[in-house]
Amino acid sequence: MLEIQAIWRRFFHSHDSQSLRQSLEAYSVNDQQIKEQIKKEYNDHQIICCPHTATAFSVYRGFSDNTKDNNHWSLVSTAHPAKFENIVEPIIDEVIKVPASLSKLLKLDSSFISIEPRLEKLMDIIL
Repeated sequence: MLEIQAIWRRFFHSHDSQSLRQSLEAYSVNDQQIKEQIKKEYNDHQIICCPHTATAFSVYRGFSDNTKDNNHWSLVSTAHPAKFENIVEPIIDEVIKVPASLSKLLKLDSSFISIEPRLEKLMDIIL
């Protein structure tokens, strides 16, 4: 965890919030679009994805061919779909096998910090 925090610190210290705003883009995907994308990825590509990954696919697949072809892309899956079995399984009509490693993690206690939805608040936590 400390290594990740150090990477974020270097990133944020080398970029002021104005340059971050100019270099980052955000897209909105609603719940229905996410459900449709989960089904589409499963039906078309046999990919079972979590809602977060489906969000990334939805945005990426919505880009023009020119945008996709003239940029480098990485779609990063943030969670195993079994973590969202109550959402994903009814959409794809399949039972998702939970890997042993995830099963162990799901039994652990979790913690989180709530922050206001502002970049400055995120930077305060990371830095």
